[in-house]
Amino acid sequence: MHHIISIFIIFASLNELLESKAIGRTALHLKIQTMAKNTMGTKLPRKLEQKMELMGEQIKLARLRRNLSIAQVAERASCSPLTLARIEKGSPTVSIGIYARVLYALQLDDDLLLIAKEDPLGRTLQDLSLKHRQRASKKE
Repeated sequence: MHHIISIFIIFASLNELLESKAIGRTALHLKIQTMAKNTMGTKLPRKLEQKMELMGEQIKLARLRRNLSIAQVAERASCSPLTLARIEKGSPTVSIGIYARVLYALQLDDDLLLIAKEDPLGRTLQDLSLKHRQRASKKE
């Protein structure tokens, strides 16, 4: 519902601009395309959103266990406190590099090596695609 309201507001604003002839139709079309990419490109499946939120919560708890403020960790990770707050909320728009710097600042960067380490589905698929060679019968 929130997205529908946002879209109506965007189109109303763009319509006003067009009527005032502040921008041409081509510029309007480009503006709409840019807005669509920005608003629609970051939507994740609900399960993935929940996992991102959980990861953010775990990062926040790690910071609190170390008795560090947002400002301290942000400074050590070379990012803004706002970006760190977005990480702690599980924002999917923060780059993975910044997530990595925050983990490094918390001395949790080895956790990055756990990503895709266990891959039972991939290993099963790999095993199924292996050709089983049969040996020739022994000559007598």
